[in-house]
Amino acid sequence: MSDVEGLKGRLELSLGKEELQTRMARIGQETGGLLDDDAVLALIADEAGMTVQRLSGLGGLSPDAPVSAACTIDEIEPARSFRSDARFGRFRRLKVSDKNNSMTLMLWDDETELVEQLGLHPGSRIRILSAVLKNTKYGPQIHVGRNGFIVPEQSNVESGPPVPCDIKDLDGGRVIAKGVLLSLVISGRGKNRSALGRLFDGTGEVDVQLSQNAVEALAGSQVGVEVEISGALVAMESGRKRLVCDEHAILRIL
Repeated sequence: MSDVEGLKGRLELSLGKEELQTRMARIGQETGGLLDDDAVLALIADEAGMTVQRLSGLGGLSPDAPVSAACTIDEIEPARSFRSDARFGRFRRLKVSDKNNSMTLMLWDDETELVEQLGLHPGSRIRILSAVLKNTKYGPQIHVGRNGFIVPEQSNVESGPPVPCDIKDLDGGRVIAKGVLLSLVISGRGKNRSALGRLFDGTGEVDVQLSQNAVEALAGSQVGVEVEISGALVAMESGRKRLVCDEHAILRIL
């Protein structure tokens, strides 16, 4: 019997087969089907306190053991291309931290698209499971690798209705913001399309990260259009506030 089959058997005994199937279906839906059954089982086992290796702080990670940690995304760099003698590919750096430490999370090639696929943004709480810690000349880095995966956690700031807020008064939670788009840079294509804009409302300016749905709502509108974003999430990136228009937010042209 494999470790995965053994874990599934223990979960069925603990939770019941029907409850386990229900939880697997729920997590599969929440993560958009991006996690395979092994990853979903590992996540449920962690929630049930049955994981062999408990989640640890970033400071307690070791290259000799799989990474299982909970952290917050502080900064997301754009995906970049590279070429070496061996191959051509893409990479993306994410800065993550917990209460005591910070570290770089590296995404390679197709993994770089996880940011858009999982709706990650500065301020997102994530779990990194079965990844690899590597000591590099740039310092310790977490690599998702073939067996690792990232699971976003639900944020408690998503509860409650959004409140109207001027840009100068942005604090936290979800807000309703109105203003004029001063700039708009669209990247990606298809389901991974996203954009970064700059919003001005007379009291101040703020960067706005727009999801694919928000880009579609603009319907080809040019810079200078006035918009309202209801349910935008206030996040911090490198000490600066940013509005994130994710799948929970709605953008409309005024």
